Formats: sequence, C-alpha cells, structure tokens
Amino acid sequence: MRLDTKRRIVIGSVLRPVDDHRMYEKLGLGLLACHKHEIHIVGSLGKKGVRSKNIAFHELFNFERLSGRRFLAPISFFRKLIQLKPEVVIVNSPDILIVSCAYKIIFGSLLVYDVLENYYANVMFANTYRAFVRHILAHSVRFVEQVTRPFIDEYWIAERAYKEELPFVRSKFRIIENKFALVSDVLVRPRRGIYRLLYSGTIAESYGIFNAIALVKYLHSIDPRFELTIVGFAGQLSVRKRLVEEVSGCNFISLVGIDRYVGHQDIIRYIQNADIGLLPYQVNEATVNRIPTKFYEYLALLLPFVVAKEPFWEKELLPYSSQVRFYNFSQVCYDGFIGLLTDLYINTNTINFRSSYYTTIFSKL
Repeated sequence: MRLDTKRRIVIGSVLRPVDDHRMYEKLGLGLLACHKHEIHIVGSLGKKGVRSKNIAFHELFNFERLSGRRFLAPISFFRKLIQLKPEVVIVNSPDILIVSCAYKIIFGSLLVYDVLENYYANVMFANTYRAFVRHILAHSVRFVEQVTRPFIDEYWIAERAYKEELPFVRSKFRIIENKFALVSDVLVRPRRGIYRLLYSGTIAESYGIFNAIALVKYLHSIDPRFELTIVGFAGQLSVRKRLVEEVSGCNFISLVGIDRYVGHQDIIRYIQNADIGLLPYQVNEATVNRIPTKFYEYLALLLPFVVAKEPFWEKELLPYSSQVRFYNFSQVCYDGFIGLLTDLYINTNTINFRSSYYTTIFSKL
C-alpha cells in the first residue's frame, strides 16, 4: 500500500482520546512529518484545550467502557466519515470496523486496521469481565475481525507476536511497534535515589496495580521515605473505587488522573521526576510476548525499573540489563527488595535509544 501526498486521512478510535499517544504523537505526527497529508483524529475527549496546528481533532465520544452509549458510537463515527470524506481511514478500535468497511465500499477509500492489542486475548484472560460476558465479547470481537478481513487493505500490528497470534492479518500486515516517540526536547534528569517510585499508564488489576500498592505499603513501613505516584487512567469503575479505598490514609501514595486520561507529556514529566518505575504485571495469555509501551518510555528516559519475571521480557531486555531488574511481585515476602532497588540505582548507566522510528517507517509507505 502506498500513501501518496495530499490525501485526507482519518485516524479513529472509540475509547481513546483524540490526543492519545499512539493516534496523535506516533501515527498522526509521524505521517505529517513525512508527507503533506491532511490529518484528522476522531476519538473521545482529550486533554482540555488540546490543539495542533496541522492536525484536526474531533471529540465525538464521552462515555464509560461499558456504557450503552458505546453501541451508538459506530453511527457517530460513520457520520463523521461522510462529513470529512477521507481517502484513507485508519482505525484502532474493533467497534468501528464494520462501519469503516461500509464507508470503504461506498466511497472507495483505503482502510487500515491499526491492531494495538489482541483484543480476544485481552477480554478472555484479563479478568475484566465475568466469565459468561468474557466469552461473548471475546468471540464477538474475533468474529468482527474475521468477517471484515476482505475489506482491510493493510494491518498495522503493534506487536511482533501478532503475526502468529492473529490469523486474519496473514500476508497483509506491517509491524509498527509502540515505541517511544519523542515529540519535543526532553530533559533526562539524573536519578537522586530509590524512594520516589512510579506506576504510570493504564491502571488495571491485571497490570498489577494492587501488587504495587501492597509492596509500597510494606516498603514505607520499613522506611517512611518511600512514596508511590500512580498516574494514568483506570477504565473500570470497580478498579477506581478499590484504588481510593486502598490508598485511603496513605499520604505517601498519590493518585493522578485515575478517572480521566492523563496527557502523555504530563506522564513524561512524572517519569522524569521519579527514581524507579514499577511494572508489576500479572503474566498471563493477555500479556505474554508483548512489549508494553512503558518499557520503551522508561528505557528512553533512563528511568530504572523493576518488572515482573517473564522469559520473553528477560530476553528482550537483556541489552538493557543495567537498567532493569526482574521480580515476582505476587510473593508475600518482600525481604531483599530494598537491596534490589539499591543495586538497580547504583548500576544504571546512561543507555539512550531515541530514534525517529515512526518518521522512518511512514517515509517508506
């Protein structure tokens, strides 16, 4: 597939905000830097006052993940496509695949499915929904992805593992990983110790948020200098409620965002000011063989971090072994963890692997 110049492109999602890091800073700015495209991003409410000189934002959606209004979202998206009349449509939400295919059939646009996740595995194994609901939703998503295949011009997959896991991508995929995208100059500050811990990004039980809280409560009981900042968005109301309960009375744990998306540049600032990052994932079928965006962010910004033990991650992160430690966060006994943090702080060196990854990829399309 070739993207010629002066084409109108719509990048769309249902749940992600218009200034989402992938849609805006990676795909949007990456395409804009290489071609004279007209870029429109359609999604949910972004950061207040979000503006871009060369990209138009269309904030269509504002509802909870399990809201009934979500069923009406494809209609709103289809109307917006008719209004904008794009020649290329890039969607990263299975909710709007069918209406995007309908638009392609009627108006002859190019259609790209930007596959950020194995949605079937996420729904089936992440314990976000009850068992009965999980099976219905997971198989519904996979059915939509299968039946729309003939109309997809190209799949952009965010993980190398998807070329084996997702049979519908077959010979029509291009790997565009979720690497760190440097939008502006970022000051990499020297780390000052081991006490300012950070959990950033998507907040979910399967991502180990409550393991991180339990760990920091233990560390603080030994040394009151330990503190934790949790910054990001929790999509589940039950998780948000439990978070508030868990940190009640803990003035050494700060919550930022939680019920709203936090701008990526804001998250970058929290990474800059932290000493060590915590990535206490619960390893399961939904996370195995994935490389979370946080890995790229922490490595690029020289933040040492501790991540759950998983063979694939240990292999992939081997070149950055001085900046990473692996730990079983599910264990009850945390003896020796302070020593692990101290060792990590002492041995971290100045690896930096920023690159123009997205500009390079899109310049070849």
